[in-house]
Amino acid sequence: MEKILVVNICLYALAGAGLFIICEDSFGLLLRVIRTGVRLRRRKEAGSRASRFGIIEKADKLTAAALGVKNGGRKLAGLSALLFVSAALAAREYMSIGAAFTVSCMTASVPVLFLQLRLTDRRNEGSQEGEAFIAELITVYKLSGCRIDRALEALTSRSGERGIRVCKRLCEDVLSKMRQTGSSENLLGCAEGFAYGIGTKWAELAAYAIGMAAADGTDISACLEDVMMQLREARSLAEGRRRLNGEAGRIVMLMVPAAYAITLLFSVKVLGVELVEILRNQFCTTVGLALFFGIVFAFLVNLLLLSAVRHAQFDY
Repeated sequence: MEKILVVNICLYALAGAGLFIICEDSFGLLLRVIRTGVRLRRRKEAGSRASRFGIIEKADKLTAAALGVKNGGRKLAGLSALLFVSAALAAREYMSIGAAFTVSCMTASVPVLFLQLRLTDRRNEGSQEGEAFIAELITVYKLSGCRIDRALEALTSRSGERGIRVCKRLCEDVLSKMRQTGSSENLLGCAEGFAYGIGTKWAELAAYAIGMAAADGTDISACLEDVMMQLREARSLAEGRRRLNGEAGRIVMLMVPAAYAITLLFSVKVLGVELVEILRNQFCTTVGLALFFGIVFAFLVNLLLLSAVRHAQFDY
């Protein structure tokens, strides 16, 4: 009886060992998924505990991404508060309380709006650097023996890479955080500033891959190559959309003034209205002037919308 029990144990052990050998990759992948889920949950819990000063943290991110100034959230909050108080003191003598409060809020929001506009410009510029940056990162990552810290150091130290200016500056911040951070949990989020500074999906994927490589040395070559492939596909689609938008912009620029000129010509030649009378009714009456400004405003809005579409962030 004991021999039969021993034989059964040996058979089950051999079967388990064989199953482990066959499914070793699947077990390893499952283990990495579980570890990643635990880290993300711990980071979320830590973030919820540290969200007491969330406004200052967001202001820190904004100043760092827009101006490259670290820990500038309190200075930004102080400047906005100073502008609010100054505007309130100046406006209370001439306006009601509600109007003075509105003017003060608008004045206090000027620095934030300025930084947001600057951040938008940097994001637009940085998003266009996606292909060049990912290609360069893959090259230096493989040359550095799949060491992300050495790869980022080599990338930021190169002086000839002018096409990735915004991404290089953000990588310098990532490298600085990696050197100052000791725990693997914090290393996982060391590239969050990079994702925030670019504000695209490919930047989020690249930032997460950099964090994984920094935290436990995971090989991210396949991930970066997949991002590169998707960026190339998105670039081909974006070029087609850009040509169409360029044609639409030229049509708007030419057709609206031409339509106005044709309307004047039709009124003079076909309807027999004198040009002086048309211009007097257009610019010397309330309805005519309002209609003219409405046409100009709609024309400018169309140009702004087309410009916004042409200069949109590059992403997939």
